Amino acid sequence: MQTLFARANRAQCYSRFNDENNIDYTVFTKPWRDKSLGDLGKFVRGLGFTGVELPVRPGFQVEPENVERDLPEAARILREEGVKIGTLAGPTAEYSAHDAVDRLIVEDIAFAKSLFGEEA
Repeated sequence: MQTLFARANRAQCYSRFNDENNIDYTVFTKPWRDKSLGDLGKFVRGLGFTGVELPVRPGFQVEPENVERDLPEAARILREEGVKIGTLAGPTAEYSAHDAVDRLIVEDIAFAKSLFGEEA
């Protein structure tokens, strides 16, 4: 099974550095839940950020029940505006290993750690 990371952006959305080998600065987009993804990307870039912490929560641009379908599209739209998905913010409900989103986030954490030589 592919992880959220792989589906979100096959071109290094979880990179610590951008193409110029500079640090990417990300912003948590929770305050702007009503913006379309395209408008959100333009807004974030206008603020000077190159990445986002994207909420995957009910009522946001990507909702947990549609994450497999909507997250790759969200990554594509944001990339078109020059913005990467640096991290995801999942539901705040108590952790359940049986919840599909939580499982995928745990897989992403393990995958991200493997990129940087850390044990999961």
